[in-house]
Amino acid sequence: MSGLAFDRSAGYLAGVAHLLADVTIAGVVQDSLGDRSVPRELEISAASVSVGVSFILDAGGRPTGFVVDAGEAIAHLPDPEEYEDADDALREVLDLLTFVPGLEGFEWLEVFERTPGDVETSVDTQRGTLHLTFTGSVYDAWELTATFRQQEIKVVCEFMNDGYSDSEGSEVPSHFRLMSSAEGHAQRNPAWAINDLILSQVVGSNTVVQN
Repeated sequence: MSGLAFDRSAGYLAGVAHLLADVTIAGVVQDSLGDRSVPRELEISAASVSVGVSFILDAGGRPTGFVVDAGEAIAHLPDPEEYEDADDALREVLDLLTFVPGLEGFEWLEVFERTPGDVETSVDTQRGTLHLTFTGSVYDAWELTATFRQQEIKVVCEFMNDGYSDSEGSEVPSHFRLMSSAEGHAQRNPAWAINDLILSQVVGSNTVVQN
């Protein structure tokens, strides 16, 4: 969650929850001539969803219920699997990790930019220690191995070498592709794979809100 607001005296904790989910968008649009309304439905697999959540707390700060503001939810298409630059793909993965409780202020990219070659780092979240091993180059193909609670996944950025020049001499640059060894939604939305590794293992655990 992000944007947390906590008020013990009022008995609530509110914020924005971020999750991966299959989303169905249904509505009505005008046809090409504007003469009639046509129903439309769009299925999005592994969309990243941001939704407001408010938790009701008891006197001890323990959650006793919650309310989801589904009317204000925002769904985004899965992050692109192809990037023009390898560092853009890495920045996407690391920026999304700041949504994990305890990692909000960590300067991720500096860790991997300041040391050439392989880099290992560990950082404590509110639910355990995340170990990261980076191999390759920030500006070329790279691999990021994440280990949390003895579970491991890999996020890989590969150079596709798919650039070409057309008959008029215009050049289309090669791309870098982001992939993940995770399963399910995190495989189809690889930029969120490490978030999913962490948060999927803490869902259902008891939470106590403290000052």
